[in-house]
Amino acid sequence: MLNAGERSGPVVAAQEAEFPVDAAAASFAVDGETPELYFSADLNGYGWCFRKQNYLNVGLGLLDGHACSAATRSFVSYLQKRGRVPASSSWRWRGHAYLLAEPRARRVLEDGVMLIGDAAGLAYPQSGEGIRPAIESGLMAAAAILTAGGNYSRDRLASYEQQLQARFGLSDRSHTSVLPAAVMSALAIGLMRVPAFVRHIVLDRWFLRSAEPPLGRSVNWVIG
Repeated sequence: MLNAGERSGPVVAAQEAEFPVDAAAASFAVDGETPELYFSADLNGYGWCFRKQNYLNVGLGLLDGHACSAATRSFVSYLQKRGRVPASSSWRWRGHAYLLAEPRARRVLEDGVMLIGDAAGLAYPQSGEGIRPAIESGLMAAAAILTAGGNYSRDRLASYEQQLQARFGLSDRSHTSVLPAAVMSALAIGLMRVPAFVRHIVLDRWFLRSAEPPLGRSVNWVIG
């Protein structure tokens, strides 16, 4: 049986709020075509602020779940002082948490059971992004089910776990840094001021995963 009490890996705690805005009367300046990201000094979390036509989405996620609420309030205050969001903060916040993809946190396979997406702990460790891994792991699970031919034992579904390992490169590396927090903070602040680092590492590699090939070529589909 899959056990919810198994060793857990790094957990991202996040809070977000989404609310309608009147573009004509708005006293804040968030470009509808430019999502905004704000990174914590130690790179262990980031906040976001972006428009969805007549809606504004604001949120923050970080590895320290106990600090999430206080950090969110501080982040909103930061945005308000800079005119990025309305002065009123009486929005309805929603919270959620999920596992990162390293180290391997839980079993994803048993007889008749497959975990995918956030349930499997597949969010990218650098960005916390989980939508692409969720979709891709769902496709891998579907391929394994077709291959199993009606026998859904763990052995017959093993190709799913193998493809997860190959696709996401899951390892036993710890997310915890060996560098002191003050050193990490100084390095992060310096790197975030380098446009090439932000463009090619933060955006292209961590968020957009632009170097990764499409999944379709690596999933073995069986057409019945």
